[in-house]
Amino acid sequence: MIFRERGSSLSTNISISSGFDVQCGDTDCTIRRSSICSRQARISCTSKNGVSSLSQCGRRYVEVNARDAARSRIARVVGGFETVPGAFPWTAALRIKATKAHHCGASILDETHLITAAHCFEEDERVSSYEVVVGEWDNNVTDGSEQIFPLQRIHFYPLYKDIFSHDIAILEIPPPGIQFDEYAQPICLPTNDFVYTPGRQCVVSGWGSMGLRYAQRLQAALIPIIDRAECVNSSQIYASMSRSAFCAGYLEGGIDSCQGDSGGPLSCRREDGAFVLAGVISWGDGCAQKKQPGIYTMVAPYLSWINSIVMSSTAPRNRRNFSLVRLPG
Repeated sequence: MIFRERGSSLSTNISISSGFDVQCGDTDCTIRRSSICSRQARISCTSKNGVSSLSQCGRRYVEVNARDAARSRIARVVGGFETVPGAFPWTAALRIKATKAHHCGASILDETHLITAAHCFEEDERVSSYEVVVGEWDNNVTDGSEQIFPLQRIHFYPLYKDIFSHDIAILEIPPPGIQFDEYAQPICLPTNDFVYTPGRQCVVSGWGSMGLRYAQRLQAALIPIIDRAECVNSSQIYASMSRSAFCAGYLEGGIDSCQGDSGGPLSCRREDGAFVLAGVISWGDGCAQKKQPGIYTMVAPYLSWINSIVMSSTAPRNRRNFSLVRLPG
Protein backbone atom coordinates (compact mmCIF):
# COMPACT_ATOMS: atom_id res chain seq x y z
CA MET A 1 0.00 0.00 0.00
CA ILE A 2 1.23 3.48 -0.82
CA PHE A 3 1.10 6.35 1.65
CA ARG A 4 1.85 10.07 1.66
CA GLU A 5 2.06 12.58 4.45
CA ARG A 6 -0.92 14.92 4.81
CA GLY A 7 -0.69 16.85 8.03
CA SER A 8 -0.68 14.21 10.79
CA SER A 9 -2.55 11.54 8.81
CA LEU A 10 -1.65 9.02 6.15
CA SER A 11 -3.70 8.49 3.00
CA THR A 12 -3.52 5.71 0.43
CA ASN A 13 -2.69 5.33 -3.25
CA ILE A 14 -0.94 8.67 -3.71
CA SER A 15 2.72 9.18 -4.58
CA ILE A 16 4.94 10.59 -1.86
CA SER A 17 8.26 12.37 -1.62
CA SER A 18 9.28 11.18 1.86
CA GLY A 19 9.99 7.66 3.06
CA PHE A 20 9.20 6.13 6.44
CA ASP A 21 10.69 3.48 8.69
CA VAL A 22 8.06 1.36 10.44
CA GLN A 23 8.67 -0.73 13.56
CA CYS A 24 5.80 -2.88 14.80
CA GLY A 25 5.20 -4.56 18.13
CA ASP A 26 2.30 -6.84 18.96
CA THR A 27 -0.27 -4.04 18.94
CA ASP A 28 1.37 -0.79 17.79
CA CYS A 29 3.45 0.46 14.89
CA THR A 30 5.85 3.38 15.21
CA ILE A 31 6.35 5.45 12.06
CA ARG A 32 9.28 7.80 11.61
CA ARG A 33 10.54 9.80 8.66
CA SER A 34 13.38 8.22 6.71
CA SER A 35 15.21 9.00 3.48
CA ILE A 36 13.83 10.97 0.58
CA CYS A 37 12.10 8.83 -2.06
CA SER A 38 12.04 9.69 -5.73
CA ARG A 39 8.51 8.38 -6.35
CA GLN A 40 6.83 6.24 -3.73
CA ALA A 41 7.33 4.08 -0.64
CA ARG A 42 5.71 1.01 0.86
CA ILE A 43 5.04 0.19 4.48
CA SER A 44 5.82 -3.23 5.94
CA CYS A 45 6.35 -4.58 9.42
CA THR A 46 9.49 -6.55 10.18
CA SER A 47 9.96 -8.96 13.06
CA LYS A 48 13.20 -9.44 15.00
CA ASN A 49 14.36 -12.18 12.61
CA GLY A 50 14.00 -9.87 9.63
CA VAL A 51 10.88 -11.52 8.18
CA SER A 52 7.80 -9.40 7.54
CA SER A 53 5.23 -10.05 10.26
CA LEU A 54 2.45 -8.63 8.12
CA SER A 55 2.45 -10.14 4.67
CA GLN A 56 1.80 -8.65 1.28
CA CYS A 57 -0.18 -11.11 -0.76
CA GLY A 58 1.39 -12.90 -3.71
CA ARG A 59 4.98 -12.12 -2.70
CA ARG A 60 7.79 -14.55 -1.98
CA TYR A 61 11.29 -14.52 -0.56
CA VAL A 62 12.63 -17.08 -3.05
CA GLU A 63 12.61 -16.08 -6.72
CA VAL A 64 12.21 -19.02 -9.08
CA ASN A 65 11.21 -18.66 -12.70
CA ALA A 66 8.64 -21.26 -13.65
CA ARG A 67 9.80 -23.04 -16.79
CA ASP A 68 7.62 -23.83 -19.76
CA ALA A 69 7.73 -27.62 -19.59
CA ALA A 70 6.70 -27.89 -23.23
CA ARG A 71 10.04 -26.37 -24.22
CA SER A 72 12.07 -28.48 -21.86
CA ARG A 73 14.21 -31.25 -23.30
CA ILE A 74 12.44 -33.68 -20.99
CA ALA A 75 8.84 -33.12 -19.91
CA ARG A 76 9.67 -35.20 -16.85
CA VAL A 77 6.45 -35.33 -14.90
CA VAL A 78 2.81 -34.36 -15.27
CA GLY A 79 3.33 -31.51 -12.79
CA GLY A 80 6.30 -29.94 -14.64
CA PHE A 81 9.47 -29.42 -12.58
CA GLU A 82 10.65 -29.76 -8.99
CA THR A 83 10.62 -26.46 -7.11
CA VAL A 84 12.75 -25.26 -4.19
CA PRO A 85 11.52 -24.48 -0.65
CA GLY A 86 9.57 -21.22 -0.53
CA ALA A 87 9.16 -20.92 -4.30
CA PHE A 88 5.34 -20.95 -4.17
CA PRO A 89 4.63 -20.29 -0.48
CA TRP A 90 0.85 -19.97 -0.86
CA THR A 91 0.59 -23.63 -1.93
CA ALA A 92 -0.78 -25.75 0.92
CA ALA A 93 -1.53 -29.44 1.34
CA LEU A 94 -4.65 -31.13 2.64
CA ARG A 95 -3.77 -34.46 4.25
CA ILE A 96 -5.70 -37.40 5.64
CA LYS A 97 -5.20 -36.96 9.37
CA ALA A 98 -5.06 -40.64 10.30
CA THR A 99 -2.50 -41.71 7.70
CA LYS A 100 -0.75 -38.39 6.88
CA ALA A 101 -1.35 -39.24 3.22
CA HIS A 102 -1.54 -36.39 0.73
CA HIS A 103 -5.12 -35.77 -0.41
CA CYS A 104 -5.53 -32.40 -2.18
CA GLY A 105 -3.96 -29.01 -2.66
CA ALA A 106 -5.09 -25.62 -1.38
CA SER A 107 -4.06 -21.95 -1.42
CA ILE A 108 -3.52 -19.63 1.55
CA LEU A 109 -5.85 -16.61 1.69
CA ASP A 110 -5.05 -15.30 5.16
CA GLU A 111 -4.05 -16.57 8.60
CA THR A 112 -7.13 -18.76 9.06
CA HIS A 113 -8.57 -19.30 5.57
CA LEU A 114 -7.53 -21.33 2.55
CA ILE A 115 -9.27 -22.07 -0.73
CA THR A 116 -9.57 -25.47 -2.40
CA ALA A 117 -11.83 -27.63 -4.57
CA ALA A 118 -15.17 -28.74 -3.12
CA HIS A 119 -14.91 -32.20 -4.69
CA CYS A 120 -11.98 -33.02 -2.39
CA PHE A 121 -14.62 -33.80 0.25
CA GLU A 122 -17.07 -35.83 -1.83
CA GLU A 123 -16.27 -39.05 0.01
CA ASP A 124 -15.85 -37.60 3.49
CA GLU A 125 -17.03 -34.18 4.67
CA ARG A 126 -15.95 -34.64 8.30
CA VAL A 127 -13.45 -31.95 9.29
CA SER A 128 -11.93 -34.36 11.82
CA SER A 129 -10.66 -36.51 8.93
CA TYR A 130 -8.23 -33.88 7.62
CA GLU A 131 -5.36 -31.60 8.52
CA VAL A 132 -3.86 -28.62 6.68
CA VAL A 133 -0.12 -28.25 6.12
CA VAL A 134 1.53 -25.00 5.03
CA GLY A 135 5.23 -24.31 4.53
CA GLU A 136 5.64 -27.81 3.13
CA TRP A 137 8.12 -28.81 0.42
CA ASP A 138 9.16 -32.45 0.84
CA ASN A 139 6.30 -34.73 1.89
CA ASN A 140 8.67 -37.47 3.08
CA VAL A 141 10.93 -35.30 5.22
CA THR A 142 10.35 -32.92 8.11
CA ASP A 143 11.78 -29.73 6.63
CA GLY A 144 11.33 -27.69 9.82
CA SER A 145 9.26 -25.10 7.97
CA GLU A 146 5.93 -26.93 8.15
CA GLN A 147 2.94 -25.62 10.08
CA ILE A 148 0.18 -28.16 10.67
CA PHE A 149 -3.40 -27.27 11.63
CA PRO A 150 -6.62 -29.12 12.30
CA LEU A 151 -9.47 -28.34 9.93
CA GLN A 152 -12.16 -26.39 11.76
CA ARG A 153 -14.77 -25.82 9.06
CA ILE A 154 -15.44 -26.35 5.36
CA HIS A 155 -17.47 -23.69 3.56
CA PHE A 156 -18.95 -25.12 0.34
CA TYR A 157 -20.26 -22.76 -2.31
CA PRO A 158 -24.06 -22.88 -1.85
CA LEU A 159 -24.79 -24.06 -5.42
CA TYR A 160 -22.13 -26.78 -5.48
CA LYS A 161 -23.48 -30.21 -6.39
CA ASP A 162 -20.69 -31.99 -8.22
CA ILE A 163 -17.31 -31.52 -9.85
CA PHE A 164 -18.76 -30.00 -13.02
CA SER A 165 -20.01 -26.77 -11.49
CA HIS A 166 -18.97 -24.42 -8.65
CA ASP A 167 -16.12 -26.70 -7.57
CA ILE A 168 -14.80 -24.38 -4.88
CA ALA A 169 -14.65 -24.35 -1.08
CA ILE A 170 -13.13 -22.27 1.72
CA LEU A 171 -11.25 -24.04 4.52
CA GLU A 172 -11.14 -22.53 7.98
CA ILE A 173 -8.49 -23.35 10.59
CA PRO A 174 -8.42 -22.23 14.25
CA PRO A 175 -6.92 -18.83 15.15
CA PRO A 176 -4.34 -17.47 15.50
CA GLY A 177 -3.58 -19.63 12.48
CA ILE A 178 -0.69 -19.36 10.08
CA GLN A 179 2.49 -17.54 11.01
CA PHE A 180 3.65 -15.95 7.78
CA ASP A 181 7.32 -16.42 6.96
CA GLU A 182 9.45 -17.18 3.90
CA TYR A 183 7.76 -20.58 3.48
CA ALA A 184 4.11 -19.61 4.04
CA GLN A 185 2.52 -16.58 2.41
CA PRO A 186 -1.00 -15.69 1.22
CA ILE A 187 -1.80 -15.28 -2.45
CA CYS A 188 -3.63 -12.27 -3.89
CA LEU A 189 -7.21 -12.55 -5.06
CA PRO A 190 -7.97 -11.26 -8.56
CA THR A 191 -10.09 -8.22 -9.30
CA ASN A 192 -13.71 -8.60 -10.37
CA ASP A 193 -12.77 -7.75 -13.94
CA PHE A 194 -9.88 -10.22 -14.19
CA VAL A 195 -9.69 -11.46 -17.79
CA TYR A 196 -8.88 -15.10 -18.53
CA THR A 197 -6.96 -14.27 -21.68
CA PRO A 198 -6.12 -17.24 -23.94
CA GLY A 199 -2.38 -17.72 -24.14
CA ARG A 200 -1.61 -16.09 -20.80
CA GLN A 201 1.04 -18.13 -19.02
CA CYS A 202 0.28 -19.08 -15.41
CA VAL A 203 1.71 -21.49 -12.85
CA VAL A 204 0.17 -24.64 -11.35
CA SER A 205 1.78 -26.13 -8.25
CA GLY A 206 1.17 -29.18 -6.11
CA TRP A 207 2.15 -32.67 -4.97
CA GLY A 208 -0.18 -34.52 -7.34
CA SER A 209 0.34 -37.64 -9.38
CA MET A 210 3.48 -37.96 -11.49
CA GLY A 211 2.06 -41.00 -13.25
CA LEU A 212 2.55 -43.90 -10.85
CA ARG A 213 2.87 -42.05 -7.54
CA TYR A 214 2.35 -38.73 -5.84
CA ALA A 215 5.22 -36.26 -5.97
CA GLN A 216 7.56 -36.27 -2.98
CA ARG A 217 8.54 -32.62 -3.44
CA LEU A 218 6.45 -29.69 -4.59
CA GLN A 219 6.11 -29.60 -8.38
CA ALA A 220 5.16 -26.69 -10.63
CA ALA A 221 4.54 -26.05 -14.32
CA LEU A 222 4.04 -22.99 -16.48
CA ILE A 223 0.97 -23.51 -18.67
CA PRO A 224 -1.18 -21.28 -20.90
CA ILE A 225 -4.87 -20.52 -20.57
CA ILE A 226 -6.69 -22.12 -23.51
CA ASP A 227 -9.41 -20.52 -25.61
CA ARG A 228 -12.76 -21.84 -24.40
CA ALA A 229 -14.07 -22.78 -27.85
CA GLU A 230 -10.88 -24.72 -28.61
CA CYS A 231 -11.16 -26.57 -25.33
CA VAL A 232 -14.83 -27.46 -25.71
CA ASN A 233 -14.22 -28.70 -29.26
CA SER A 234 -11.26 -30.84 -28.24
CA SER A 235 -13.31 -33.50 -26.46
CA GLN A 236 -16.99 -34.23 -26.03
CA ILE A 237 -16.73 -34.33 -22.23
CA TYR A 238 -15.72 -30.68 -22.08
CA ALA A 239 -19.16 -29.63 -23.30
CA SER A 240 -20.20 -30.07 -19.66
CA MET A 241 -17.71 -27.44 -18.46
CA SER A 242 -19.51 -24.65 -16.60
CA ARG A 243 -19.26 -20.97 -17.50
CA SER A 244 -17.33 -20.36 -14.30
CA ALA A 245 -14.56 -22.76 -15.33
CA PHE A 246 -11.76 -22.56 -17.89
CA CYS A 247 -9.13 -24.74 -19.54
CA ALA A 248 -5.36 -24.44 -19.19
CA GLY A 249 -2.50 -26.57 -20.43
CA TYR A 250 -1.56 -28.03 -23.80
CA LEU A 251 -3.95 -29.65 -26.25
CA GLU A 252 -1.07 -31.80 -27.45
CA GLY A 253 -0.78 -33.22 -23.92
CA GLY A 254 2.31 -33.97 -21.87
CA ILE A 255 2.01 -31.28 -19.17
CA ASP A 256 -0.93 -31.04 -16.83
CA SER A 257 -2.16 -30.99 -13.27
CA CYS A 258 -3.36 -34.39 -12.08
CA GLN A 259 -4.92 -36.39 -9.26
CA GLY A 260 -3.80 -35.00 -5.90
CA ASP A 261 -3.26 -31.52 -7.36
CA SER A 262 -7.01 -30.83 -7.07
CA GLY A 263 -7.77 -27.73 -5.04
CA GLY A 264 -4.32 -26.26 -5.61
CA PRO A 265 -3.56 -22.91 -7.24
CA LEU A 266 -3.29 -21.74 -10.80
CA SER A 267 -1.52 -18.44 -10.19
CA CYS A 268 -0.81 -15.68 -12.68
CA ARG A 269 1.82 -13.00 -12.17
CA ARG A 270 0.84 -9.34 -12.27
CA GLU A 271 2.93 -6.57 -13.75
CA ASP A 272 4.10 -5.59 -10.25
CA GLY A 273 5.45 -9.11 -9.69
CA ALA A 274 2.79 -10.33 -7.26
CA PHE A 275 0.94 -13.58 -7.95
CA VAL A 276 -2.85 -13.69 -8.26
CA LEU A 277 -5.05 -16.75 -7.72
CA ALA A 278 -6.79 -17.02 -11.08
CA GLY A 279 -8.02 -20.59 -10.74
CA VAL A 280 -8.51 -23.60 -8.50
CA ILE A 281 -7.42 -26.95 -9.96
CA SER A 282 -10.64 -28.88 -10.55
CA TRP A 283 -10.87 -31.79 -13.00
CA GLY A 284 -9.86 -33.25 -16.34
CA ASP A 285 -10.38 -36.28 -18.57
CA GLY A 286 -7.26 -38.20 -17.58
CA CYS A 287 -3.92 -36.47 -16.96
CA ALA A 288 -1.73 -34.86 -19.61
CA GLN A 289 -3.53 -36.69 -22.41
CA LYS A 290 -3.81 -35.29 -25.92
CA LYS A 291 -6.84 -33.00 -26.36
CA GLN A 292 -7.69 -33.39 -22.67
CA PRO A 293 -6.35 -30.32 -20.83
CA GLY A 294 -7.02 -29.53 -17.19
CA ILE A 295 -10.15 -27.72 -16.04
CA TYR A 296 -9.95 -24.96 -13.42
CA THR A 297 -12.60 -23.12 -11.43
CA MET A 298 -12.43 -19.38 -12.01
CA VAL A 299 -11.88 -17.40 -8.82
CA ALA A 300 -13.02 -13.96 -10.00
CA PRO A 301 -16.76 -14.82 -10.24
CA TYR A 302 -16.75 -15.97 -6.60
CA LEU A 303 -15.09 -12.94 -5.00
CA SER A 304 -18.21 -11.68 -3.21
CA TRP A 305 -18.82 -15.09 -1.67
CA ILE A 306 -15.15 -15.55 -0.73
CA ASN A 307 -14.96 -12.14 0.92
CA SER A 308 -18.23 -12.72 2.80
CA ILE A 309 -16.88 -15.96 4.29
CA VAL A 310 -13.49 -14.52 5.20
CA MET A 311 -14.86 -11.32 6.69
CA SER A 312 -17.67 -12.96 8.65
CA SER A 313 -15.39 -15.49 10.36
CA THR A 314 -12.30 -13.34 10.95
CA ALA A 315 -11.91 -12.37 14.59
CA PRO A 316 -10.44 -8.95 15.47
CA ARG A 317 -7.06 -10.43 16.39
CA ASN A 318 -3.72 -8.64 16.42
CA ARG A 319 -5.27 -5.28 15.59
CA ARG A 320 -2.78 -2.50 14.91
CA ASN A 321 -3.31 1.23 15.13
CA PHE A 322 -3.59 1.54 11.35
CA SER A 323 -5.07 -0.81 8.80
CA LEU A 324 -3.31 -2.36 5.83
CA VAL A 325 -5.39 -2.88 2.73
CA ARG A 326 -4.73 -5.85 0.46
CA LEU A 327 -3.43 -4.67 -2.87
CA PRO A 328 -5.95 -5.37 -5.66
CA GLY A 329 -5.29 -8.37 -7.92
